[in-house]
Amino acid sequence: MSTWPTAEQMLRDEHPRILRVAVLLALLIHAAAFVATPSFTVEPYRLREDGPPPITPVVVSWERSEPLRPAPKPQAVREFEPSTDANADATIEDTSFDPLSAALVEPVPLGTPRVVDVFEVPPKLVLRIRPVYPELAQQAELEGVVGLLIVVDEAGNVVSADVVRSVPGLDGAAIDAILQWKYEPALQRDVPVRVRIFQSVRFRLRD
Repeated sequence: MSTWPTAEQMLRDEHPRILRVAVLLALLIHAAAFVATPSFTVEPYRLREDGPPPITPVVVSWERSEPLRPAPKPQAVREFEPSTDANADATIEDTSFDPLSAALVEPVPLGTPRVVDVFEVPPKLVLRIRPVYPELAQQAELEGVVGLLIVVDEAGNVVSADVVRSVPGLDGAAIDAILQWKYEPALQRDVPVRVRIFQSVRFRLRD
């Protein structure tokens, strides 16, 4: 009873023949490539003996459109001689002054009251009106001190107030209250004067 050879046996039997065919094909390919490659010779590198190419100078012609201006001559130092009309013994009191040629100072408009910042007797507070606490400030429990620069006239009335230290939410109430305050006027040489002073208004929820 004969048996068929397996694939592994067939590959083992054919392996020597396949190897010989592959080696033969490789030799033929190398031989064909060697024959088809053109032959060439390598020449050694030689330095140039003639040197670098010569440099040709380029000449550019330029003509000035305007003639050269001569340099300015130095000015001689002028010497001034003292005037014969001047009097060496004259003083400032002896000199004349023309008020029309002097610079005019802008006059203060008529009717504008003068406000002074320096005085002998400061104004004295005689009537203090408590400010009305804003409802929103109460709800927010907002407290603080508003600083105001006020003008007190000759009768002791507060005629203007400017905020210089602000507490947002309380400035308006402070101005409304301080405009109702009453002072004894400031004195300068025993005369009532209009003055500018600093005054603060405190806001506190609980006294």
